[in-house]
Amino acid sequence: MKGTILVVDDDSMILFIHQVVIEGSILTAKAKYFLSAGTALEYIANEPDQDMRFLIFLDINMPFVNGWQMLNKLRNHPKREKILVAVVSSSVNQRDIDKAFSYEMVIDYITKPLKDECFERLKNNEGLAVFFE
Repeated sequence: MKGTILVVDDDSMILFIHQVVIEGSILTAKAKYFLSAGTALEYIANEPDQDMRFLIFLDINMPFVNGWQMLNKLRNHPKREKILVAVVSSSVNQRDIDKAFSYEMVIDYITKPLKDECFERLKNNEGLAVFFE
């Protein structure tokens, strides 16, 4: 089984920070970085390997297609069984946290920026083993 990490955030500086953190982390899967939810959704749709699993680190507050809209699209996506999402947001609002966990594919809510402790917590999730091999 293979896995790809997708990091989706409209802020290029945050994407750079997340790239540095991920490259120095215990994650071993290849990571791709997207400035928009739309291009990340296209990437998933165009992935030819039907067995590919995706771990998405998703920002919520983005222009055009925001994180909530992306989660709604993923909810009905043909590859939804292969997709897990960790919301990465600057919001500490409990309503946002509760709303994020109302989506079946959301496995974690992380306050920006990504940190090594996040990956230690995710590593304990058996469904994510492919991203740490």
